[in-house]
Amino acid sequence: MRILLVLALAAAVGTAELTSEIIVRVDGKEQTVADGATVEVKGTPVGLTIGKTQLFTGDGYSFRLGRQFSLEKDEGEEEYLNYTFDGTNVVFDVYDMKAGGDADEVADLLLNGLALALKKRELKTKPSQPIAAFGREIAGREAIIDIAGIKQRHAFYVVKEGPKTLLLTFQYTDDAVDVAEYRELTASLKSSLKLR
Repeated sequence: MRILLVLALAAAVGTAELTSEIIVRVDGKEQTVADGATVEVKGTPVGLTIGKTQLFTGDGYSFRLGRQFSLEKDEGEEEYLNYTFDGTNVVFDVYDMKAGGDADEVADLLLNGLALALKKRELKTKPSQPIAAFGREIAGREAIIDIAGIKQRHAFYVVKEGPKTLLLTFQYTDDAVDVAEYRELTASLKSSLKLR
């Protein structure tokens, strides 16, 4: 007897996709099954578990992040595609630079927009804690804004690997829960950010 399980758990956004993966256990062996896959089982009970992470697949790259992150895509700019991942306590943006796009310039524009919104002439930045990607440490910069005694961090990292240039931005506060989610996210990027 054959049992066919069709698993479709994905939030598709244009050519990018955020996929929830299913882990299938048969006779103690685990297999990861992606969206739309078919699993054939012959009389063996199958346990399905939604994984703790989800896989984001962009144009030529992919990475994993926690299930708590939702995805929005903004194609409104000529220089880049913007993917916003909104977590419980952290907002993470990926600016996928198009040909001719300048990630450092976009980071400056974002900082200037933030300064304008806060009615400041400029925001001072300092080097931020490096993150790891593609087997090396990536230096970044951050602006720390004090709003009513709460320190909000805006960190910017330009990642260049092969033909790809990405601007990664993180927004979170100094609250222990926020910092924990930020560290979990950057650890996941360290182990899973790959070119395809």
